[in-house]
Amino acid sequence: MLRNICIGVSAALLVCLLAACGGSNSSNSSTANNTASPSGSQPGAGGSSGGSSGSGSVSGSGSTGNGGSGGSSGGDSNSGSNQYVYIANSGSATVAGYKTNSDGTLASVPGSPYLIPGQAPFDEEPESLAVMGNFLYAATANPNSSNGITGFKINSADGSLTMFNPSKGDSGHYFFLVADSQRGFLYAAGSASLGTGMISAFKENSDGSLALIGGQTGTMGSLELDPQGRFLFDFVQNKIHVFPRSPDGSLGAEVSGSPFAAGTVYAYSGPDDPNPCFFDALNRVMAVDQAGRFLYSTCDANAEIDEFSISNAGQLTLIGTIPATPQGELSSLAISHDGSTLFGTQEELNQVVSFSIDRSSGKLSPAATISAGTRPNSAALDGSNHFLYVTNGSSNHSHNNSKNGSDNMSEYGVTPAGMMTALSGSPITTGQNPRSVVAASF
Repeated sequence: MLRNICIGVSAALLVCLLAACGGSNSSNSSTANNTASPSGSQPGAGGSSGGSSGSGSVSGSGSTGNGGSGGSSGGDSNSGSNQYVYIANSGSATVAGYKTNSDGTLASVPGSPYLIPGQAPFDEEPESLAVMGNFLYAATANPNSSNGITGFKINSADGSLTMFNPSKGDSGHYFFLVADSQRGFLYAAGSASLGTGMISAFKENSDGSLALIGGQTGTMGSLELDPQGRFLFDFVQNKIHVFPRSPDGSLGAEVSGSPFAAGTVYAYSGPDDPNPCFFDALNRVMAVDQAGRFLYSTCDANAEIDEFSISNAGQLTLIGTIPATPQGELSSLAISHDGSTLFGTQEELNQVVSFSIDRSSGKLSPAATISAGTRPNSAALDGSNHFLYVTNGSSNHSHNNSKNGSDNMSEYGVTPAGMMTALSGSPITTGQNPRSVVAASF
């Protein structure tokens, strides 16, 4: 499938350009080898408390759930009787849904996969998903939508989806979504027009429709939320912009000192470069603990992960780094709901890594490494913290780079210490070039 999009960069802005991209070859073989690394600290028991208990939708990649602040309430409070996993197949223009069985294995929900009609020139989509309450949102344009977001109503009984147009009052085209389900806000990074980057803020209505409440222009990158509702973080070419959030969901001017340096930009060498971190606007490269005290980012050319503390005013202070290994930059991060473990996809090495989090200092300790499919690029935990799901697509397709993934999803059982074990039947076949995975619990 052709995808006419690549990204140009200015000091604080990523802009859409047009470029063709190669297709994706499918391979379903993957060998899982769980190797524990020495760890100086073990995660504590339990977890910090989240928000008030609710209907309990959760995005497993840093978005917020009704069951707790930041999608990360302590223990199993996000684990409902019905749990589902949804992925964005950007090469197939579909969203696929799966019911999570008691053993963590997945079964397709009725009607899956769901085709999203493409709208040229952005025809390799969707790229990002977010869950709020009973609704799933996909970053994609289609002829039935006036903007770059497509909505789906989730049937909580069986996980099936019904497509609808969530917003008719906005013309932006979006590539990255992050949701605060506890407070009912969605933030979208994209472009108002060719050459104009933007972040838009939306309020979710009871019927799933989105009301535009404002935003910021000039930045467009990977987004992450402070689960405490105070800040929105935007990663753009190894600078993290920090915006304060008002109670109504709107964004203020950047906090003092923003943007903050986040390592060294990876030097792109050409279309055959396999590194997933050049033009890293479309990957979930940040994660924040549910207490809102620490932020972790990747795609530093000189480190695997950068560790930051977050002040009450939103300033970021680098407190440490995880040293780089060959091909060490991670293409995405996901934090467990109890705040004990950070997971990352090591795309060039076809493996998933985990780190124990010292919740007093915020420092990371290597916990485990396990093999994945080809080009793992997104990860999410289910609401119970017992299972991890990783899409094996490719982060490079959206940058005119034909490094193909294996077009499948790996399934793992995980422990509080970050140990991972491949589940029976893993990986399962997906559509072409899966790019994003989220979990929902009802």
